Amino acid sequence: MIVVDTNVFVALADRRDAHHAECRDWLAGCDEPLIVPPTVLAEACYMIDRYLGAESEAKFLDSVGIGPLCAELTVQRAAWRFRLGRAARQN
Repeated sequence: MIVVDTNVFVALADRRDAHHAECRDWLAGCDEPLIVPPTVLAEACYMIDRYLGAESEAKFLDSVGIGPLCAELTVQRAAWRFRLGRAARQN
């Protein structure tokens, strides 16, 4: 397993990034499971939105969990856990 950090996702999202091609090729050739901690997912969303815009952030989120890019905690599971926790606090 490989833990992926924010800079990889920002480079993948930005074709003008100096490391875009290198990160793209690495991801395409990677055959090990990738771990994306929730904090990395949040930071990548922030950076991509800030520098590339909301549409790029949405495309990034669409890609999470597809192919080799599987988040440790997917967006759907995060939402589910948030709702579950909120419901428990209300009872």
